[in-house]
Amino acid sequence: CTLHTFIFSIYKLLLYKYSGQKDFVIGIPVAGRRHPDLLMMQGMFVNNLCIRNEINPEKSFLKYLDEEKHNLAIALDRQDYPFEQLLSELSPVRDASRNPLFDTMFVYQNMSFFSDSESKLKPSNYFIDPKISKFDLSLEVIENEASLSYMFEYATALFKRNTIERFAEHFQNLLI
Repeated sequence: CTLHTFIFSIYKLLLYKYSGQKDFVIGIPVAGRRHPDLLMMQGMFVNNLCIRNEINPEKSFLKYLDEEKHNLAIALDRQDYPFEQLLSELSPVRDASRNPLFDTMFVYQNMSFFSDSESKLKPSNYFIDPKISKFDLSLEVIENEASLSYMFEYATALFKRNTIERFAEHFQNLLI
């Protein structure tokens, strides 16, 4: 499986271990640039996908990972389906303070920066804290050239800092 799938599966497994819930819907963003005419166009074409797959604790980790790989592949094949149309068809109860379909987001950044060897400019990632969480809990993983970094964003009304620090430590232990 891909590194994205592996880390997503670990995140979901950790959510299961903490909550006891077997059924999760986790959001993932996709670039939305599959059509060749959009590749060089400026602007944001991001769409959110809802990933749902029930965890069966009786299955082996490898079987679980294989199911997640399959589930993510199906979702990515359908990534052009408009999120607003999905909302219209599902008609969930709307609350302006919450996302209507998922409470947690998994973001995997594996974009490389264009680098000109003759330029003195060297682009890099810079984390900006928006001071507000868009979801109850989000995990952003950034793939660098030789390593991974990650950060959790969380609703302070729901989680204490030490809870998230412990959660991050458990997440890291599962990755190792």
